[in-house]
Amino acid sequence: MRTLFVATVFLAFPAVAIAQPALSDQINAVANAQAQEESSERAQYQAQQEAYQRAAAARERAIERQQAIVNANARARAAAAAADKKRDQDFEDKNRALDLEERQLRLQAEKARVARENEFIDRDLHKEDAETDVIKSNADVNRNISTGEKTLLEKNGDKAALEGQAAVKKESGWFGH
Repeated sequence: MRTLFVATVFLAFPAVAIAQPALSDQINAVANAQAQEESSERAQYQAQQEAYQRAAAARERAIERQQAIVNANARARAAAAAADKKRDQDFEDKNRALDLEERQLRLQAEKARVARENEFIDRDLHKEDAETDVIKSNADVNRNISTGEKTLLEKNGDKAALEGQAAVKKESGWFGH
């Protein structure tokens, strides 16, 4: 673009161009200026491209750092969740162990209670056996007494008394011999 401008300036002022040192020197000077300007533009473009590349690299590093932070946070949350889960599982395991121990203790207590109940049942049976033996002995004693009285009365010949005694026994509800 500058070359076109310079060429237009030289063509517009041909007399000025003749008056000055040689045209080839001027063209060379313009070419050199243009080359320097292009070189400067290339250098500027190259510097701009390098700046873009540095900025892109910096953005990429920032993204990588951000991703590393996100990953670290995710790992921390996962570790915390795993720790919570383990703590919960340990708690549940301890609860199950306590429940099992409590059931075992209740079973032992129930066995002891049953054993004690068997002892009480045995005592009650022995008591009832003893009471039955007392009742039988009293019945035997009463039978022996009434048999003895009967024999005595028969010996004495008091049949009327015997009949009175039998009536008393019937009234009292005792029908023994």
